[in-house]
Amino acid sequence: MLFLCRSLSMAERSLKTLDSEKETEKERSPSDGGIGVEDFGKVNSLRYNILILLANEKYDEAVETLRNFLDTPSEYPEFRARVKRFVNHSIELVHAIKAKKTFPGFKSLTRGKQQELREKFISHIRELVQVLKVVENIQIDLRVRDASSTKHVIRAIWAAFLCLAFAAFLVEVYDWLGAASYIVVDDFFGHVAEWILKKIGF
Repeated sequence: MLFLCRSLSMAERSLKTLDSEKETEKERSPSDGGIGVEDFGKVNSLRYNILILLANEKYDEAVETLRNFLDTPSEYPEFRARVKRFVNHSIELVHAIKAKKTFPGFKSLTRGKQQELREKFISHIRELVQVLKVVENIQIDLRVRDASSTKHVIRAIWAAFLCLAFAAFLVEVYDWLGAASYIVVDDFFGHVAEWILKKIGF
């Protein structure tokens, strides 16, 4: 009975040690970015693609994707100027994330230094998410402004068309009334002339 109790106690200690080692190993590997599924955004958006590449540790591809995004011609002339600094900052953050993730001699660092490195890694990931959200908001803002300006142009064209149609109508009415007025006036003066001639005996 005493032997069984000792065995159980040793097994319990072994399990605790194993759990502790797992936790330590988790701390050693800065793989948790501290972000959720909702942070990835829409599928195939820039933010989604970049975060998927980072999750797969394809840092160079992420940088290339950001550069291509910046160099791709946009239908909005001011787009590149507005997003350039945010995209460049995103590239810097990807390099920083790569440096933290692939830090040489990570396992030889003290636990405190490992934790500090891990926290910086998470901070870079979260900052990258926020910067990419800013880029998305700029895109949305430009689309809304473009749609609004298009709406104003359509309204202006419609108002111009109505003005032209009304002017054409007035011209037609004036021409018709002018011709009718001429006939009426001519007929009136003809009758007056005949009456005067009759009065004077012609």
